Amino acid sequence: MRAVGSSTLQGASALPDDAFGKVGVEVGLSGAFKSATRAQLDGVTATANGIATLAKAVGDGLTGYQHQDTDAGAAIRQAGQS
Repeated sequence: MRAVGSSTLQGASALPDDAFGKVGVEVGLSGAFKSATRAQLDGVTATANGIATLAKAVGDGLTGYQHQDTDAGAAIRQAGQS
């Protein structure tokens, strides 16, 4: 997600200052567009980081459940031998 979002939005930050003509330069349209693009890039990066953190937590949770299942199975086998 991070790579797709970054590559998609990256080109927008390379706009020349006069991309919107003389009026665009005077009113700062190019700068505003660059700022908005930067904010979008920051949002994509933050979202990607959040998803990566969530994925790790889910993976860690799975490992915990697998250990719990193994421990419960061992306890049941041990109880059956008593």
